[in-house]
Amino acid sequence: MQAVSIAYPLRPDPSGKSEKQYSPSEVATLLAKLKGDTSKLEALTKLGYCVALHESSSPGTFSRKIDMSQDPNMYSFNKSDYDVILKVNPQSSPDFVKDRIDWVGEGLTDKRYLDTTTLPGVRLLRHQIKLTKEDLTGKGDKVLFAD
Repeated sequence: MQAVSIAYPLRPDPSGKSEKQYSPSEVATLLAKLKGDTSKLEALTKLGYCVALHESSSPGTFSRKIDMSQDPNMYSFNKSDYDVILKVNPQSSPDFVKDRIDWVGEGLTDKRYLDTTTLPGVRLLRHQIKLTKEDLTGKGDKVLFAD
């Protein structure tokens, strides 16, 4: 939405009260037009905006291995229990993500992880995982969360 609004600015309402908004179908049409317009894409890039030219997603999968034993001074693990909080905040997401889930997360709908209380007025995805020191420092690979 932001890239479309910058590439194709709207004129103020003739009454001067408010600026017209593009409808979702207009945004989709203009975004398709924008993806094919190399001069507008170059101009947006010079202004610091990035427009995703290809759709890609792999829903339902995420994997990350972290070897915290490599730096025991940084990861001392002095306590016996820990909370790891995984959070997706739309307000700190890149613009092309905000175009999909909106600036306050209206596109985030997973009821299992939906959090509307941490930041009032913003829909976050949030999940807290309880871990022990053994979970973090024990030998071998572990699956710490399986949905």
